[in-house]
Amino acid sequence: MDAPKSSRHLRVTILTYLGFATLGLVNAIVPFVVHSANYLIIPYPRWIVIIIETLPVLATKLLMPHVLHRVPYWIRPLTIGAGWIIVAIITNATPPNITPSLRILTSALATISATTMEISFLGMLRYYGRVGLAGWGAGVGAGAVFCAVLPFILTVRLGSFLRDFIDCIYALTGAMLMAFFVVLPGAPVNYPHARQEASKDDLEDASLLAQDPVEQLSRVLSTKTRVDLTKAMVRPFMIPLFGAFATQALAYPGISRALPLPASSSSFFSYFTTYGLAFQLGNFISRTHTLVFRPASTRGAFVVLGASTLILLTNAVFVIFSTEVLVGLLAFGAGVGGGAVYMTIFDWVLEGKFLEPGINQEFGLQVVGAGETAGVIVGFNISFKEYIQLIPIPLESHKNILIKLMIQVSSSHFNRVLDIIITHHCSPCDEGGPPCANCLARNLEGCSYLADPPTQLPATETRRRIELELMHRWSTSTYKSLASIPEDNQWLQIDMPHWSLKHEYLLQGMLAFSALEVALCGGAVVVEEDYETYYAKLAVEYYDKASRSFRAQLENVNPENVQKIFMFSFLAVAVNMSLGQCSVFEDLHEGVLERTTTLWELLMGNASIAEQHFEALVAGALSRSTEALILKTQSQAETPPTLNQDLEDALSLLLTVINKACEIPSGSTPDDQSEVSIRIHSYRTGLSAIQACFIQDSKEDFKGMAIAFPALAGRDFGQILRKSDPVALLLMVYWGVQLNTLGKIAWWVGTFGKRMVDEVSEMLWQPDPEFEVMAMPEWREGITWARREVDLLPIAEPPQEL
Repeated sequence: MDAPKSSRHLRVTILTYLGFATLGLVNAIVPFVVHSANYLIIPYPRWIVIIIETLPVLATKLLMPHVLHRVPYWIRPLTIGAGWIIVAIITNATPPNITPSLRILTSALATISATTMEISFLGMLRYYGRVGLAGWGAGVGAGAVFCAVLPFILTVRLGSFLRDFIDCIYALTGAMLMAFFVVLPGAPVNYPHARQEASKDDLEDASLLAQDPVEQLSRVLSTKTRVDLTKAMVRPFMIPLFGAFATQALAYPGISRALPLPASSSSFFSYFTTYGLAFQLGNFISRTHTLVFRPASTRGAFVVLGASTLILLTNAVFVIFSTEVLVGLLAFGAGVGGGAVYMTIFDWVLEGKFLEPGINQEFGLQVVGAGETAGVIVGFNISFKEYIQLIPIPLESHKNILIKLMIQVSSSHFNRVLDIIITHHCSPCDEGGPPCANCLARNLEGCSYLADPPTQLPATETRRRIELELMHRWSTSTYKSLASIPEDNQWLQIDMPHWSLKHEYLLQGMLAFSALEVALCGGAVVVEEDYETYYAKLAVEYYDKASRSFRAQLENVNPENVQKIFMFSFLAVAVNMSLGQCSVFEDLHEGVLERTTTLWELLMGNASIAEQHFEALVAGALSRSTEALILKTQSQAETPPTLNQDLEDALSLLLTVINKACEIPSGSTPDDQSEVSIRIHSYRTGLSAIQACFIQDSKEDFKGMAIAFPALAGRDFGQILRKSDPVALLLMVYWGVQLNTLGKIAWWVGTFGKRMVDEVSEMLWQPDPEFEVMAMPEWREGITWARREVDLLPIAEPPQEL
């Protein structure tokens, strides 16, 4: 072989490998980025998300080869590239918290377009041979490695969002077009049927280009021929791919979530990233080296894959070991086995031992991948069912969980607002006051309800300066006490003041809340003498004014004003909780338990707003907080809780009491059983709620999970609480412990939790003969623990009478 020809052959080989490696890399990354940016894991369970992402792949691989031959090669990447850019634009402009239908559409479009290009590129391998297949395998493997570590690096290491990576699709599309039109040898325009040993440079001869492959493929590949070829591919090629990838899906991502978390892993997110990286590295190495050895059989690959997966599955069931290195090696082995089967099968198709070279071979390369996707779907669904059986945790609806988490936690106490004021404020107003209905019901004097409030508060010079002071206080200090995560700061500090300029009730609510911070925390500027009394009464005045205006807004809740209504509802809860701590109102205050019942009404009421306007509520100014919360929820959703032993013992005491209280008494009538059933359900729900709050607080991802307790416990629990049910009150003692912890960082909660524990625990200390559970030793042990947690002295036993 002369030197020029050898040099040209080497150049063609390198360019072919690099071209297909780039195409495989891009094709693996683009759909992953779109799927990640759409956050479909939030409104839907994981198995539904997998179906959404993989069913279009299977349908495309089965159907597209039957029509793709009618489209010239050079048009395909241009069309798909344009589609990717459109998908990126739509995804970028679509927050991950609006109705999921549009996000499902963009995910499906990204999946279908990437699968179409995969089919097209694989079909082109009949012109480029095993060098092209080697490049394609390396690119897809490298892309999978990249996707395995991208979420962790982007979110944890760089503190960014997966959606921030969506703009990279433009660069990836450019790289795909560059690889196709520039890097691959020759111009990829209508390749003729007979390639022989010529390079694409040789194919540019006009006489060879005379045969248009589109016309040729359309003429030769009749419907009957395509059906026969598909049938012929099933047994030798599709079934092995199906078996390999069904088994591989059990190992990753499937059963990996049920494996024991190694002690060396700080979180499930970091562990899952390491596990995925080990698996994908095995896959990458296998795809890049299998063709070097050219195995004559897939038996060895199946043995490695099957053994690794079986050991992992056994370990998930029996928890034999959790050593990170050993688990990583098994994941690596599963990746090696799956990648080897893939490359071997495609190499066999490419060799043409089972198919005629040329057109039949191109169609076979395009359709054989359907076995891989079908295996992934079946394997993941099997692993999901196994995972559910292995994890003894009750699963709630994904949407319900997100509503409870996102709105309960998203804005510091976004959650508390989740269940605020509709019940309290939506009923027809009967306040002809003063005094108002609330003060009449509580036998309070000195009602601050304005009999005929002016349309505008007195615009004296002092009042003007006070309002400037309070708005400055909000923008520099007050808003921070409402921020659950750093991303809340932007809209609390900037957007809410902007909203208040157009919504009077929100402005008055913000002024009331800032005035209470001055009253309770100090720092008065305009009125320094007896500032606590002055600013506390000023807060009541602002709040009364705001409440009147707010009630009118509740008659017309819509996507445009729901965020403002939501935030005022939240402020109403915080104002009511902080008013109970103002010494100026000590003589007017009802007990903590009575105030708690009122707050419960407010917290439960706003749940209907959250349910009806969920998409609008978390969009707009709140979208960045929503994205951050979604990421934190995803990364910590399956992290084992780290409760201290003292807390675990206390929860165990509570569980024992609840189990005893849930025993149905013998001889009860059907009517009694119905009432008992509701009560037992309320106990169980309340227990699950308090456990969830303690567990979430232990993860320290966001502040304020304690406020979520009423929303999680539900309305039935509130009903038995109003009846002073002892078991419900015991749960309130535990809730008071959580509120006490929150009060150390949120001034408006303050000592509310400690006072709740003090008041309620004294009520529950002496056993009631009607309630057998109150005589259990665990009853008093739980109360003693709660008092100790909030720095209260144990309750002293009264002296025994002689």
